[in-house]
Amino acid sequence: MQCVTIPRVTGVSPVLHIGSLHTVELVGGAKRTRMELAAYEPESGCDPVLVAGRSLRKDDVAKIVTSQALLRNLGYDGDPQGAVGQILLGTTRPGYTAWGSEVVGPPPPNDADQYWRFLEQRVTRFEAQIIGVMASGPTEMFMNLTNLHWGRDLNGWREWCEENDGSGNEVWTSVLVSEFERRGYETVLVMVDNVAHVQAVAGAVENLRLGTRTARDVLDNLAVATRILSLILGAIGAVSLGVATIGIVNTMVMAIYERTREIGVMRACGATRATIRCLFAFEAAVLRFLGGVLDPGMSWVLAVAGNHWLNRFAESYGVMARNAIAFPPWLTNGVVAFTTVIGLVAGLYPAVRAARLNPVEALRYK
Repeated sequence: MQCVTIPRVTGVSPVLHIGSLHTVELVGGAKRTRMELAAYEPESGCDPVLVAGRSLRKDDVAKIVTSQALLRNLGYDGDPQGAVGQILLGTTRPGYTAWGSEVVGPPPPNDADQYWRFLEQRVTRFEAQIIGVMASGPTEMFMNLTNLHWGRDLNGWREWCEENDGSGNEVWTSVLVSEFERRGYETVLVMVDNVAHVQAVAGAVENLRLGTRTARDVLDNLAVATRILSLILGAIGAVSLGVATIGIVNTMVMAIYERTREIGVMRACGATRATIRCLFAFEAAVLRFLGGVLDPGMSWVLAVAGNHWLNRFAESYGVMARNAIAFPPWLTNGVVAFTTVIGLVAGLYPAVRAARLNPVEALRYK
């Protein structure tokens, strides 16, 4: 095997994703949630930055360094230091085991109720002590960490086979199959001395015919998704703007019919056609101006909720993003000005129509 040295790399560790986990909960807690767990090699230069507790050691068993995101999902409201030392209760997916003991039993029954009881008997429970809490950073993209020593024992599934017990009776037995022995390591975590060198190191790794994934890739994927979403929302907004424009024209035309005698009185009192045109065009512009003021306000409320979700999503991948949805002053002012102009243009036809009314006929209108 060829050994390659890549400049700017400060630590390398294999990573094993634990695929057998199902749900976890804190002792004394009221919430249960799913958990993503990965095993890595401690003391390899890849230890995460902690806000509480200590880092993992190679000989630790049933100990994890958890993320603040998991604690939030579990409803833990204390400070991170208060979570250190607490016991995490977990279960594996039905049919899995954490310790490798053989299970003997019948094949899954056809009856639905019996089938669920069958699965419940094959759910393996385990306990893990929280010894540290990670800060948001590159290693939190794995959500929660344990060491390879315990991770290999935790990761596996059961294969069932039918055997003869020697007396002519057929029995079902299961054997724990190690996911690690079958597939090996899935990922290698590479730590770089400075964020400015991440892309260069990623390029060097790709030259070795290996795939890479960096925080920049996550941001790029988010940017692509945001652009697509912007185009979709822009198309919807354009249709909505067209419908609103038609609505303004319809509203102003109906206003002309309802105010025909009022227009006749104004003309009889000396108002010119230009005055009538300006009056109705101004009313249409005011309607859209008010809409342009309300729209950014409603969008700001939605942006607050959207930013909250996006921030938590980015943090789970180690990206310190804050408020991806923003409304710069030029955009807010531009929206108000643009909608006002649209209202003015939409009101021109009704305004011209109102100015062309015959004063005498308008006064006779009922």
